[in-house]
Amino acid sequence: MNNEEFIKLLKKHLRSNGISYKIKDDPANEDTQITFLIEDCELCFDGAVEVALWFDDNELTCRAYYTSVAAAICKSSDHLSEFTRLLNYINYRVHPAMADPVGGRVLHLYNPRLYFTEDGNYDICYSFYLPYAFLGNITEETCSFITYCLPELLNYLAPAIFPLLRGRISLNDSMKYIERTILGISDSGEV
Repeated sequence: MNNEEFIKLLKKHLRSNGISYKIKDDPANEDTQITFLIEDCELCFDGAVEVALWFDDNELTCRAYYTSVAAAICKSSDHLSEFTRLLNYINYRVHPAMADPVGGRVLHLYNPRLYFTEDGNYDICYSFYLPYAFLGNITEETCSFITYCLPELLNYLAPAIFPLLRGRISLNDSMKYIERTILGISDSGEV
């Protein structure tokens, strides 16, 4: 599979799920960018997560991120040290998974990383790269992961991230929230 074939499949997936998108071709960098907004993220600022995809000749690059309101909170925070520790914890413990549509098993096909950008924008985003050679076998799963799993995960992480950035809860409280809400671990340590 190449970038043009996957772009065609992704556009079909977005249309069939009622997701509006924008396409921007950048001949200077020889790539195409598709961006869209996933709404119904009730725990996020502005109730949405933005997604940007870049397609070069060899791989897909995906970034799912909170809106500019969230980035402004990150930029002005006095708690970036604690937040960085939380990001390390999330990247170590939280592994986005999908259900196998045929076998019903849980699959960990992707390995995105959560971070905040150091370009002065302070975007908080999940990113991953995926070679087109790999995409040929899992196109539908990849489309679903991009449009559903990553935005949903950012939605569920928001109550652990933003109160910490604002100094309203401790790092320990953020980690406990993730354990209970995302990892399904009770306060006694049972799953």
